[in-house]
Order: sequence, then C-alpha cells, then structure tokens
Amino acid sequence: MKKSWFLILIIAFLLLFLEANAAWYNSNWLYRKAITIDSSKVSATLSNFPVLISIASDSDLASKAQSDANDILFTLSDGTTKLAHEIEDFNSATGKLIAWVKVPSLSSSTDTTLYMYYGNSSASSQQDAVNVWDVNYVMVQHFNETSGTHNDSTSNDNDGIPYNFDESADSTMNATGKINGADLFDGTNDYVDCGDDGSLNFGADKDFTLEAWVNPNSITSYRDIISKANGAGAEKGYQLRISNGYLYFKICDGTAYKAVSYAIPEPNTWYHCVVAVNRGSNATSYVNGNLGGVIDISEVEGDIDVTESLLIGAAFVGNYYYADGTIDEVRISDSARDGNWIQTSYNNMSSPSTFCTLGAGETSEIPIVTVNAPQAGNYVSTDANIVFSVQDFDNSELHVRLSYSVSAGAFANDINVDVNLNNYAAISNLSCDDSNWEDSTQCIYNWTISGVPDGNYFIDVNVWDSSASSVDSSNSSFMVDTNAPVTSDNAPLGWQSQPVTVVFSCDDNSESGCSYTRYSVDSGSWATGSSVKIYSDGNHSIQYYSVDRAGNIESTNTTYVAIMRGDHNFSVGFIFDGNYRSYTVKIPGFVSDQNVQLTSTQVISNSSGIDYVAFHDSNDLFGLIAADKTYSLDITNVNPSTFNVYFHQRYDSNSRREIWLLHSKCSFSDIDEKMPLIKNNTFLSNRKLPSICFTESAEYRVTVGLDYYNSSIDINSDLRLPKGTHRIRISNAGVSNNRVVLNFTTT
Repeated sequence: MKKSWFLILIIAFLLLFLEANAAWYNSNWLYRKAITIDSSKVSATLSNFPVLISIASDSDLASKAQSDANDILFTLSDGTTKLAHEIEDFNSATGKLIAWVKVPSLSSSTDTTLYMYYGNSSASSQQDAVNVWDVNYVMVQHFNETSGTHNDSTSNDNDGIPYNFDESADSTMNATGKINGADLFDGTNDYVDCGDDGSLNFGADKDFTLEAWVNPNSITSYRDIISKANGAGAEKGYQLRISNGYLYFKICDGTAYKAVSYAIPEPNTWYHCVVAVNRGSNATSYVNGNLGGVIDISEVEGDIDVTESLLIGAAFVGNYYYADGTIDEVRISDSARDGNWIQTSYNNMSSPSTFCTLGAGETSEIPIVTVNAPQAGNYVSTDANIVFSVQDFDNSELHVRLSYSVSAGAFANDINVDVNLNNYAAISNLSCDDSNWEDSTQCIYNWTISGVPDGNYFIDVNVWDSSASSVDSSNSSFMVDTNAPVTSDNAPLGWQSQPVTVVFSCDDNSESGCSYTRYSVDSGSWATGSSVKIYSDGNHSIQYYSVDRAGNIESTNTTYVAIMRGDHNFSVGFIFDGNYRSYTVKIPGFVSDQNVQLTSTQVISNSSGIDYVAFHDSNDLFGLIAADKTYSLDITNVNPSTFNVYFHQRYDSNSRREIWLLHSKCSFSDIDEKMPLIKNNTFLSNRKLPSICFTESAEYRVTVGLDYYNSSIDINSDLRLPKGTHRIRISNAGVSNNRVVLNFTTT
C-alpha cells in the first residue's frame, strides 16, 4: 500500500514538473499564464467542449497584451498545441477578458491545464471563433453587441436583427448579462429575428437542443425565449418560454403536440434554461443544470419545419407574446446534448472563477530574434548590412547563425554558421549595441555578397543559448542585383532637318528594375529623364547612363544627333600623284521624299579653278562633281565624329552611308551621261554603274588616312589597285572636323 502511494506521488510530481516545464509556443510571445480547470466541476469527460475563460481584471494583460487582444492565444498543457478560441470581450485598461476556448478533452478525473499566451506586439488576430463551436452548434448568440446586428459565432451565419429596442431603462441591447453583455426585453414589442436558415429546421426526425440564460422580470403569462413556430390552431414548430411560473417547451407537427414544463420559482434571478429533444423519444428540460421535466414526444412524428423566422424574445403564433426580462447566451444545437454536457456548461458559466483558476505569469526564456533588414523592397548590389534584434530574458550567452535562402526559413546558404554574439567586439564585421540581452538589442552583420547569384532571397537568422533557440526570417524577399542596366537610344543616323527627340530605353533584364536615366548634351550639365529634345543646328553629342534600383550604375554611352536646317560645309582632301588638294564642299538645305525641294545645283566660286555641283536628299545622300576635274564624289555623314568613306558601284536604297569616287580620263560629259544623280528633279535609284578608271599603263596604290587639320597625314591602310575597274569600300572612324584623305600614287 505504501509503495502504491509512493508511486502516485512520483507520478503527480512528474506531471507537475512537466507542466511547469512545458515547451514555449513561440519566442515572439513573451508571457504566459497557466489556466487550471477543476475536474470536480466536470460531470464526465467531454470532447471538444467550449470552456468559458472569464477574468474580471488582470494587470499583466492590461500592460502587456495588445489593446485589441490580437496576441492572446491558448494552448494545451504541452505549451505548443494551439486551441481555437473566441474573445467575446477585452478591456485593455483593466485586463478584463471574456473568452471561449475549445478543449479537445475535458477530464472529470484529472485537472486540465491550459496556457494563455500574450505579449506579442506584432501578432495579428489569433482568434478562430467558428471552430470553437463543434459541428452540432447551429447558432451561438453571445448578445455582446450593444447596437446593430447580433452575430452568430458559428459558420451558419444565423445573425439576429434586433427590433424596437429604444435603449430605455427597460428596453436595451446594453444590459448586464450573466456572461457579459445581454439584451433587456420590455415585454411589449422587443425581439430579435434570426431568420429562417435551414440549419434551424429539424424536420421529422432530427434531434436538437435549445438553451439560454434568462433573468425574467415577470414569470406570469407567456414570455417566449426562443420560438420558431406558426399560428394558432394547427401549429407547427417549437417554442421555449416562461409560462406562469414554469419553464415551458412545446413541439408541434401540425397534428400532434407535446409540452414539458419545470417550475421557475421566482423572478429577477438568472436561470440556465435548457431543453434537449430526442426525436421519437423524450424532451428533457434542465434548469441550472438540474434535471427538470421529461415528456414522451414519440407521438409528434411529423415534420415540424416552418417558414417563419426563429425569434428570440417573442413568438408570433396567432397572438404576439414577448419576453419581459434579460436574455443572454442563446445557443441551438442539432443534437440532443446529454445531462453531463449541460451540467458542466452550467458549472462553467455560473461560476467561471471556480471552474478555472489562473496561475502566475511566466516569462519566456527563449531568445527572441527579429530580422529588421534587408526586407521587402530592398535591393542589394554591394555588401549589405543584416540588421537583427535579439532579446533573452535570462541574459545567457547567445550564438547566431545567418543564412540566405530562396524560401523563408530554409537556411539554404550559410553566411556564418556560429557567431558568439557576446564576443561581437572581436568580430570585424559584427557590431551590437551592447551585450545586455535582457533588453532588445540591435546587431548588424556586414554581409559580403560576392559570389551570390542575382535573385530574390530571404535572410534567415537562428539565435540560441544553452537551453533554447529562436528563428526568424525576412518578412518578404529582397533582391540581390549586381548587374548594371543597359540603355539604348533611338538617335537617327545622318543629318536631320527637324528637331529630334532622343528617347532612352533602359532595360535591367528582369532584375531590380531601372530607377532613372541621366544625360548630358554637348558636355553640358547632367539632367535626369527618359528623353531629350535637340533643337539647334549642329553636330550634337549626347552622353547618357542609367541606374537601377539596386544602385548599379551603367557605363556612360554616347550617341550623336546632327541637325541641319540650312546649308552645311565640310572638307574633303585628296592626294593624287603627290599633289594635295583640299576642297570645301557646300551642301544646300535639305530635300524630302526623293524630290528636290531646294536648289539642286550649287556653283562654288571658280577662283580656286574648281566648280562643284552638289546634291542632297532626305536620305542624306550627298553628290559632288568637280566640273573641270575628273573627280566625282558622293558623301553621307554618319555622325558628328565618324566619317565613313566608300568606293561603291551602285546607289543602294538600303545603304545610306556612301562616297563614290571616280578617277578617269573620261570626259565630264561621259561622267554626267553615265551616272546622272538627278533627272527631272528626282533622285534616281537605278543609276548606271560608275567605275573607278585608271590609265591603261599604270597601277595605282591607294592609302587612306586622316588629315589632322592639315598638320600631318596619318595613313592607316594600304591598297594596291592594278589596271582596270575596281570597287573598293574603305571606312574610317575619325575625330570631329578631321578630313578623310585619299592618296593615289602610281607604282
């Protein structure tokens, strides 16, 4: 016998020890209190029972819980299994709490321990009101609303619409209830209409239970509590009412009806009124948990459904009957609750402070970590600071692991596996405000992102001490982007006759995205924008670059815009048989649409012994014929600082950058006849093939270079042309205003 008692004591001690050392739900919740349910108040072990937690005031809840109670939650005795709960009322000034918690198994032999957690300033609502009430509840009305609709806590949405409450001394939705708030009915015309949902109809064979807390002002006459029935005579439906000193229940199928009653001894007293209906058997009434009347209802075999609304506080059955008094916590189930359930419900609601006792507050010993940066919308292009806050109420030595991952919490790529935060001062890339972890302390770790592929990531942080650990991740992904954007422009080639808008198109290749573009015109000041309009004549250089959201800066690009709304001069130099000639060519104003709009022939003064005929069309084709020499030249300017030179056989409408050069013993009339540029004021696209003609007895060597303002000649290519006819293309990228020089020598 002694051994048995000793074993019992050991088991009890272990249970207490396990409860006292229950795991912690989450490190973000800083506090909790144990709630112990007295098994002696539980009539039998019950499943999925909604326990009322009623705390009149609590200074810890008032000072440490969110003002809207979003962070309050409940768990089983293991400290981690979260339970569905509904908060009916919370007063943040006093810490008053009215909550309903679904307990999976409520023991009648062993006290049940729950934990109430609070103290998480960032938590969203933890409530799960619908799932507090098991599948058999079809309506639960707490009557805690002081105006507007009374909301059904079940998923059936059997909400109630109050009528005729005038908020006077005897008619108000803001009355003091048994649990919390309640409605005070004046006995004249106040009622609540809960509609005609199918969940409130029980047909010919479905069991059901009606229950409510009632404090009647009068127990005389007919004072309906719950009614879903139709008119006098062949009545159908069900009613629960106080009738001349009795709790009275009536069920009708239009042919037969049965009623059961139980004495209500006096008015102005709270009564828990319940009737459990087993179809084909009995209807049993309970008052304050005690068995009342029982009646055989097997004769009521028909369908009791009606289309009338379910009413609280009234019945419209031929005459109008209204409740006179206060009603609270109205529930309807589509099962017949047994006596143990009903008795335990009464015990819980009539005296919640003895049904449950609240333990002392506990503080989490789990280190708390919160990742502050980088977070959503951050872009990282160079070394980044990982900013996190840590707190540990027992001020232990803390260690941290840092990782980055494509999905939060994966710890896929370690940045640092184990850093002793207490030694932060000795670690070059780590800093902390201090090492007093009892207060929230910020630490910064400088992360070198070299080698990290561009992409979206989360930062994962795990902090631990000798007994527990805590994990947090970025709340949303950030982006690593180390590549600069690429920007292009739409600047047109060649000379333009109208102002030009240059548009800059930035592409960041689906990374962080372009932030802005900077540009400068003709080495002027820098501006920000996606386009620039060039108005003035001349050869304009435009420099530009873009910056993406991660701060990557593109290398500077250069483009050119040449605008000529009047005449234009440029120089071409030739060396033939050692004799240098420099010609200034005047190009008239622009023409358009292949039709010559301006003067097509321009004669330069013959003082130099040379006359020129010059042509120009909208495609930037320049034509030049030296009238008294054997030279014919077409020129297209590519951009202000590049000049391309071509020997070419044919005018090609798809190639706009051409020079034609003819050196021939042929007469000028032959040249004019063989390759006319303009006929009938229109440029020709089908001109005959021009040729480069040399003397029959000579072979020419052609070299090409730049005349740097006629100071020297830089020869950078060398060709040998044998006797005959040749087609040669030569291209040279030069400096603005330098002249292209062609050197012909016989060999």
